[in-house]
Amino acid sequence: MAKLDTAKKESADYAAHGFRIRFIGALVVIGALTVLSQIAVQWLLASQQEDVHVINVAGRQRMLGQQIVKTGVRLIGVGSTEARRGALDELREALGLLQRGHLGLQRGDSDQGLPGSNSAQVRLLFTGIESDYQAIVTAAGTILAASDRPGELFPAVQRLSTHEASFQAGMSEIVTQYESEARRRIAYARWLQFGFGLLTLLALFVVARKLLAPTMQRLQRDMQRHERHANEADKLFSASPTALFLVDAGSLAITRCNRKAEVLMGCPADDFVGQPFSAFFETTLDTNRKFLQKVRSGEIFDEHEVLLTDARHNVVDGLASLRQFAHANQRGYLIGITDITGVRAS
Repeated sequence: MAKLDTAKKESADYAAHGFRIRFIGALVVIGALTVLSQIAVQWLLASQQEDVHVINVAGRQRMLGQQIVKTGVRLIGVGSTEARRGALDELREALGLLQRGHLGLQRGDSDQGLPGSNSAQVRLLFTGIESDYQAIVTAAGTILAASDRPGELFPAVQRLSTHEASFQAGMSEIVTQYESEARRRIAYARWLQFGFGLLTLLALFVVARKLLAPTMQRLQRDMQRHERHANEADKLFSASPTALFLVDAGSLAITRCNRKAEVLMGCPADDFVGQPFSAFFETTLDTNRKFLQKVRSGEIFDEHEVLLTDARHNVVDGLASLRQFAHANQRGYLIGITDITGVRAS
């Protein structure tokens, strides 16, 4: 029997350990999915922020191209030195921004928030406008260098006007491509977030279906089995032909008794439940002292002779037995006493 109980305990411990490992593994998977989802979402949000900067700078390139042409045309008719100087400063600033934006969009510029990671389609479109861009930069440089020489200024402005239209059209295509790719990334982000959410829900469903549900069913079965055992114990306790006392293991106070114990004590249970069990045994008697010593140590025994004093101060000759007992998370002793007073008298 001891080997069987040990095997059951080891089996239960192994099952509990297996469940714990599986449950921790499930929590790790759910946690990993949650973390990966957040990492992916944050990365995509950062990408969307970069897309905003890229589209803004690309759109500004078109405006700068128009501004350079208009400023060049204005320089042809400028008369005063101050107005010419202002137009040149405006042209120089616009040209600098155009050049920085053109390089930043293709190679990256952290100050402008440009990653420089273009798709093959965008790189091809930039290749298509490169000759127009170079022509605009060269013509603008000529205008800045020969602003007071009309013979060179007028042809340079004409070259600006010639290449500006092609540059504008090419930049419009680039902006459209950037916007299209940004929309695709937004759609991808939504699907990715939805996918991670779906995987997390699936993991939760698996945990509930494969781990929690069987565990709850097992707990319910165990509770029902314990309840049945408790009911059976109560029935056996009540129907026992022996006077039974439940005694707290710490205080040795009587916590419960059966009907036979009330008959033995000669009074209702309310009159002695809660009192120390030792109060009903004359401790000057050697047999009672040995009995109480065994009770205090929790020693299991059968048929130990005792002399009990009942509620009417009558001495009852009995045979006592003790078993350890655990009920409702409380440790105690189950003590049975058989009245043999009449047997000895006969």
